[in-house]
Amino acid sequence: MSGLEFSEENTISISTDHRTIKKQREEERRKQESSSGGKAKEEVPQNVVAVPPTEQLLFHLSDTYVKPIMMNNRIEKIPEPKYTPDELPFPAHSLATINSLSQKELEGFLTQVYRAIGGHTKIIDKYNSLIYFQTLCCDT
Repeated sequence: MSGLEFSEENTISISTDHRTIKKQREEERRKQESSSGGKAKEEVPQNVVAVPPTEQLLFHLSDTYVKPIMMNNRIEKIPEPKYTPDELPFPAHSLATINSLSQKELEGFLTQVYRAIGGHTKIIDKYNSLIYFQTLCCDT
């Protein structure tokens, strides 16, 4: 039998596929032709959807491919970048020291950091300054 089937667990299983629906249409057309004596009009059933087999719905070919596991925090530990305080063009203050600076001193310090990052310095010096600044931003 095709169509919806209800099991004892109140679940619905669909056992109709597109071949079964096509076969049923052919049988209905033959019955109509034989009962009317000629060619019957072909009626288009409404709300009929061909459902693929369950195996096609559960598994996909991409499930068998090997997937990369890069940048996964659970299995790959990324080391924290380290900066070299001696190579910074400004003093490497701690967050507590920066928080205790006056407004004018803070603006002067941040100007030095900005010039180190945005000025005409070597890339390695910019990188070192950015890593230092990152430690300040993440230490909140």
